[in-house]
Amino acid sequence: MDQARSAFTVLRSSGSPGVGTPTAALAVFFFGISSGCTPSPRPETGQARLDGPSVGKLLEIAFPHHPDTSDEVAIEAVSGWPLTISLTANEDRLCGISDLRVGLPDRALVFGEPNCRPFHGVPATSIPGRLKVLFTPGHTALPMPEGQANCPGSPLLLTYNTSGLNTRKQSLVPCVGSEPNELRYGRNHRLPGLVVVADTGPGIVFDLHFKRSHPIELRNLSGLFQSITYELKDNRAHTTIFAHMNVPFGLFAPVALVDECYQSPIRPCGEDEIRARVDGGAAMCASRDDFSPSTTPAPFSSRQVVTVRAFLVEGAAPDSLVDTDQNGIVDIRDAEKAGWKPMSGQAVFRFRQQGLFASNWLYYLFDYDGDRNAGCPIHGPGNPGGTTSPPR
Repeated sequence: MDQARSAFTVLRSSGSPGVGTPTAALAVFFFGISSGCTPSPRPETGQARLDGPSVGKLLEIAFPHHPDTSDEVAIEAVSGWPLTISLTANEDRLCGISDLRVGLPDRALVFGEPNCRPFHGVPATSIPGRLKVLFTPGHTALPMPEGQANCPGSPLLLTYNTSGLNTRKQSLVPCVGSEPNELRYGRNHRLPGLVVVADTGPGIVFDLHFKRSHPIELRNLSGLFQSITYELKDNRAHTTIFAHMNVPFGLFAPVALVDECYQSPIRPCGEDEIRARVDGGAAMCASRDDFSPSTTPAPFSSRQVVTVRAFLVEGAAPDSLVDTDQNGIVDIRDAEKAGWKPMSGQAVFRFRQQGLFASNWLYYLFDYDGDRNAGCPIHGPGNPGGTTSPPR
């Protein structure tokens, strides 16, 4: 069971907390592709868990592709795999589905008291006193990655510039926009109540110098879900909203700043080590093999377990969330304490990524020792088909 116990406060948001007492609940599911799984170093599973507060009835939350008996995390590719969230209505409280405004694609699931009187064809704006889940079916495409100017919503990071030390501003992938109707970090304009956070990669907020905020702040990744669809009634008579993402490269990859030629006499690393910082954490000495582009896959990031959490709130979700009790976990409980009204439980998905030639992490050079050399030249061959270590 996920033992998330933190409380996070919304630090900044263009939305506002919902009002009123929710009388409905939605079940949240993730769909992932699992393959031959390797046991995780932690006894965690890739299951969905109701590990946050519930509103109304308790709901079944599950990952259908990961049986309850599993004691392994999922294994995913670097990109191109499907991440889907389904929000299934509590039929006892669902009064109907409505247009927000006649003639427009905006929709609303309208909830009321148990066994409320059903309706059809009535604009949601004319139904007072009911809880509504707003959504707009449709698809939003990722912008083309044609340079930093066309990725205004991507975080920036100072990295090594061969002509001027650590002065180059690097846009992190994926390439995203900044407008509300684009794929972007923050809430999803087609499903504004959805919150999705990840504990790894560009979804962590850090400044230009790669320092994490304190306490930790995570971006809402729901704005990167590319399509929103819905089903009126499935073969079990359930009404469901689906949010789908074709996972882009880099979204869940650890971000690493690396000095391959670190030679500081103050804090020396070992002969076969380099200096690195990962996801805005402290600088550390690390095995050269863990970050070598020739290692397939890169051992460091292929061992790292990524945790994604998702839930739905009433009204407009926050664009980012803060871990105010400083226990390192950002989840649904803090959203509730910050004033957002949960309309679902919380789904948790854990996985590891496999990739070729270190492509399952974002790797940037940084000169940590000021020797104007962040990337050491390769010397060799030292033997047939081999190389020797750079001189120190």
